[in-house]
Amino acid sequence: MIKGTRALQINPPGTPEDEVLTREMIWPSLISKATHAVPFVKAITACRIIEHTKTGFVREATVFGQAARENIVLFPKERIVFERLSGPADGFLENIVEESDDGLMLRFAYELSFAGSSEEEERAFGEKLEAGYLSTLATVIDHARNEMLRNASRGGSHQAI
Repeated sequence: MIKGTRALQINPPGTPEDEVLTREMIWPSLISKATHAVPFVKAITACRIIEHTKTGFVREATVFGQAARENIVLFPKERIVFERLSGPADGFLENIVEESDDGLMLRFAYELSFAGSSEEEERAFGEKLEAGYLSTLATVIDHARNEMLRNASRGGSHQAI
């Protein structure tokens, strides 16, 4: 089993005041990543929702070239949990919006295991996953900021709907 967590500041030092994102502004981009993952996650080449549930939805995705099914549980404006139902890995990933001493953060955390994989293979996968996911978090933040600026340029407010 591999476990890990990494986080990025949503509004790092030097962020212009008119580009500061709130929890409410980042949430729609996290939902977009969960529902339409391909533009956000380089490792995912296909993704579709196959069922809606009371707490989220179930999706099928091609991740690192392999089919996977995930139960996605939404905790509005707080976290999204991606629970693996099938595919090469068992476990879960989470996207978490949280406050810290450094301001608003976007964190991902994971616990995954792979049947028949050695500890070394799992560790190598974890390193690849973390590097890719940091890029994904940055893409989510950029998407939210671009949506906010696009809305502002159309005369809308900076608040998410």
